[in-house]
Amino acid sequence: VPHITVEEEDGEIRLLVIRAQGLLGRVTVEFRTVSLTAFSPVDYQNVAGTLEFQPGERYKYISINITDNSIPELEKSFKVELLNLEGGVCEFLVRAGDER
Repeated sequence: VPHITVEEEDGEIRLLVIRAQGLLGRVTVEFRTVSLTAFSPVDYQNVAGTLEFQPGERYKYISINITDNSIPELEKSFKVELLNLEGGVCEFLVRAGDER
């Protein structure tokens, strides 16, 4: 699992989501932030949504606002989950002479 460090002063992080295993068909995937030791809205702004990849599209971004305050803090963390992948292309192999 990738670990990315961002400073509060950055204000935002953009996470790249890459579509793998081909570019045929339409693919959707839901995403959401999940608190670990960082909490919304004190440390970051919760986001949730759906990314939609059209045929031929490989890259999408998830943007998350990071809350900057004047209080020095230890490192905190949250994660982004990808769920409910749908779509793409399925190939069915049929033997010659198979009527199904």
